[in-house]
Amino acid sequence: MVSFTPKLSLTSIAKAGTKLTVPIGIQGPAAKKGAVKSLTVQVSYDGGRTWKPTKARTSQGGDRYLTLTHPNHPTTVGLKATLADRDGNTVTETLPTAYRTVT
Repeated sequence: MVSFTPKLSLTSIAKAGTKLTVPIGIQGPAAKKGAVKSLTVQVSYDGGRTWKPTKARTSQGGDRYLTLTHPNHPTTVGLKATLADRDGNTVTETLPTAYRTVT
């Protein structure tokens, strides 16, 4: 399983026009060190109608994250991840409306 845990308001809102770091969590067998073969992430700013690739990064401590730059106008933010482990298992997690942005 892949999860996204951005720091949002209590009502799942972030500020439009700003950058936001989104930590990525991996649970299950792929969570073991060295088990992830590939991780691709996409972002949508239109309710999941269109998707654009975004780069998943890894910190020096091994934590995975995204850095997103929100559009200047209020919108929804969708996140999609596809994960493959070294045993050949794959999963795709899609959140067409993970959270909203406001001005």
